[in-house]
Amino acid sequence: MKHNKPFLAVQYATAIAITTCLFAADARLVQADELYLEEVVVTARKRQESLQDVPIAVTAFSEDVIETARIEQFADFVSLTPGVTLREQFSPSFTNLTVRGIATQQNGELPIALAVDGVTLPFTSFLNQDLLDVQQVEILKGPQGGLYGRNAIAGAVNITTRKPGNEFDGNLRATYGNGDYKQVTGVFSGPLAKDSLYGKLGFSYKDSDGLVDNQLSGSELDFIEEITVFGRIIFDMTPDMSLDLRGKYTSADVGASYFAELPVKHLDSFSDSTDPIISDPAVDDRELYEFTAKLDYEGQFGTFTSITGYFDVEDLIFGDADFGIPAWGAEDGMFQDFRTTVEGWSQEVRFTSPADQSFRWIIGAFYQDRENTTFTDILTDIGAGFPESVFLVEDSANDSESWAVFGQADYDLTDSFELSVAMRYDEDKRRTVDKAVSGESLDKTFSEFQPKVTMSYALDDDFLMYATWARGFRSGGFNGFAAPVENRTFREEVSTTYEAGIKASLVDGRITADASFYHIEYEDQQFFFFIDTFTSVIVNADETTIDGLELELAMRISEQLDLYASYGFTDGEITEDENPPDVYFGNFEGNVSPGSNRYTLNLGAAFTFPLGGSGLEWTTRADFERRGPIYYEFNNRDKSQPVDLVNIRTAIQNENWSLAVFARNLTNEQYPLTAESLVPDLGPDRVFRLPSRPRFYGVELSYHF
Repeated sequence: MKHNKPFLAVQYATAIAITTCLFAADARLVQADELYLEEVVVTARKRQESLQDVPIAVTAFSEDVIETARIEQFADFVSLTPGVTLREQFSPSFTNLTVRGIATQQNGELPIALAVDGVTLPFTSFLNQDLLDVQQVEILKGPQGGLYGRNAIAGAVNITTRKPGNEFDGNLRATYGNGDYKQVTGVFSGPLAKDSLYGKLGFSYKDSDGLVDNQLSGSELDFIEEITVFGRIIFDMTPDMSLDLRGKYTSADVGASYFAELPVKHLDSFSDSTDPIISDPAVDDRELYEFTAKLDYEGQFGTFTSITGYFDVEDLIFGDADFGIPAWGAEDGMFQDFRTTVEGWSQEVRFTSPADQSFRWIIGAFYQDRENTTFTDILTDIGAGFPESVFLVEDSANDSESWAVFGQADYDLTDSFELSVAMRYDEDKRRTVDKAVSGESLDKTFSEFQPKVTMSYALDDDFLMYATWARGFRSGGFNGFAAPVENRTFREEVSTTYEAGIKASLVDGRITADASFYHIEYEDQQFFFFIDTFTSVIVNADETTIDGLELELAMRISEQLDLYASYGFTDGEITEDENPPDVYFGNFEGNVSPGSNRYTLNLGAAFTFPLGGSGLEWTTRADFERRGPIYYEFNNRDKSQPVDLVNIRTAIQNENWSLAVFARNLTNEQYPLTAESLVPDLGPDRVFRLPSRPRFYGVELSYHF
């Protein structure tokens, strides 16, 4: 047993003490009617509600916070959210997102539903993109399948972009940073036909040499060149019917797979001698397309919504595969050729009742068809002047056809007491074909019923209590045909979550304080695992339990100063493992469930000060983040220690322009993003480590018109 139970007790006692102090503050702080936190309105339940009235653990970021905290990518708002972490894997297309101890596995599905303007995106590649023209971000925690769709076993992310309207406006921004980082973005929107047709067009171009050093050449490995264009048209066909069309295209060449091989005991040690040794830097060449159409019709009995989406991902990674290990690359080097394509379309329809009634409901249906091809070849230069194939690891076609029906009903039993019941039934039929050797095919259908019940009670307008019981589901699938027969299929995951929470608004709205406590019984948790050097699989543990808590606090100290704090604690343990896949380390019952930081702590301050009567103001936001220790693999060999990070942005601005300087990872901390062991080749005492990026700083000029 690797859990420190006394430490766990201290964590819970600390949480209770903090919560008690927050409520005690209500009686001690000097009241000032003119000082209050701005109300945050969210659409977490597919209708507009105050954040403090929603009986779900939700972290929300408004437009002002997105600007002052310089939230530009998914990782930026994740770093401010308790109980959620994001780590890049061997390429930006494969990112490990963990929510309440439930993690993404390499080559696997996200544990959340990711929705942009109500449209769910289907693949991990869409996670690591710049957030352009975003108005609000909401992170919902706990199973959300009833409203947000497939694989929402740990939660959902709801991103809302700015809608074009009758007024023409635009925004231009130029950024320059270390590593010769350059980025230019622009967004223009306005009416195409007054009161009926509105359009938006935007672009982003960025280029950087990178910041992660290559020990072999001295050049940087995390280089990037990326261009994105996007557009949106909203057509109000009648006063009751609107059509929303969105399109986006991204093309990027970015550095990837820059692992360093070193002893496990030096996992947290960084110096010039531990930098990656890469003879031919890998390039991730990717293109992403997305097109969606959303139709809303508002009738007497509710709103009918139809959402159609088409998505296409083309991803090619080519470059070094020996990472400076002579036994692998000989003198001519070894290369990897990794190609992934994903193409699919989806259709969702739902009917939503009016919000101004005591009985509110949503019903709907979903269908998705997706094709995924994977190709992996290992090559070496044997003196012919160009790489030749050593062996083909994988060439397979993988199809997924899934459908679901879902619904949720909310009923006000009294003015203070609400009962919410949701359900979803998912069925996912998957098929894989070996294109490399045998032509063998496998098929299997994964399905699950996912109920959710929430009861909430409002003591008054400022205090809400809620309790939830919910089941979550993430589909199983197939590993490559290079894997042993017993590992060809991995099982679906099912979670049962018990949660209790409170939300409070104190001192006439000057303080908001939220707390949630949860227990998860997790069946068939999926893990990524290397069987040998170039053969990886996803496997299952039979049972895992996860206990945790999350606290969030916001305070309006004065007209110029706001303070923020949040804390998340996750205690996951593998409690049953009857058929362990790790022949080198055996059974892993009692191990810590990997991929999740033990705790996260965030402290932030936002300061705004007017500069005379000129309309200028000085704004500054500083955030401190502490990430607790983390195990990267289920055998608990690779454990990284806590790390402290500081981000800051300060700007002089008025309503039209701003000039800002910023720094991310101000103190230049270094830590592993991920670690992977290859015991058959490296032995039990060595590991591959992907390093974090050093301090990034720069200046940006924005103009709004």
